[in-house]
Amino acid sequence: MTRDILTNNSSKESLEAAWQRGTFFKQFGINYRWSPIVFDERYKSLDTQRAEAEALNPYGIGADKEPVRAGDRSPNATGLLRIDGGQTTSLFDIFGPTHHTVLIFGSDAATVDPIIEYCRSCPVGTVVSTAVLPSSPSDGAAASAVGTGADLLLRDRDGFAHTDYGLTQGQSIAVVVRPDGFVGAVVHGVEGIAKYFGLIFGSRA
Repeated sequence: MTRDILTNNSSKESLEAAWQRGTFFKQFGINYRWSPIVFDERYKSLDTQRAEAEALNPYGIGADKEPVRAGDRSPNATGLLRIDGGQTTSLFDIFGPTHHTVLIFGSDAATVDPIIEYCRSCPVGTVVSTAVLPSSPSDGAAASAVGTGADLLLRDRDGFAHTDYGLTQGQSIAVVVRPDGFVGAVVHGVEGIAKYFGLIFGSRA
């Protein structure tokens, strides 16, 4: 930016253009997809050259836009209905700097419930399990018993959570959001959850 100001000062217009701060100055592109303590089971292997290039623009725009990946900043989602009391909330109201938040999407009890059970075995206060049911009331009714043991039970009423995390309604997957607000892992089941928290906590108590 300094170089542009010093070299593009021949006119008022060029100087004003040189002073403009691009979106990279806002640091929203910061990510750590490359970190050994995050992983995404949807991507079987890491192409280091491609990963380095993608890290420069992790979120993409337009046709280049791709689902959020482990190591990316976690997006918000509004219009989430709390099953226990009927209040509307958002993911940013659930995330916190003192705990991991495990977002468990899907209506398959065989997938969802073991993840919730594992979260209970983690050190007290470090993990908040959050079951996110589909937006359709009929789907929710079919899965009324799924996720009832979670710390939070939500219905994705407007579908924003599924859309922003690149999921289809009914797809079973878990997303671990770290205390710093970044995605630590995207996994298909409890084995992936155990692998991730094994990296964070070592052997569980």
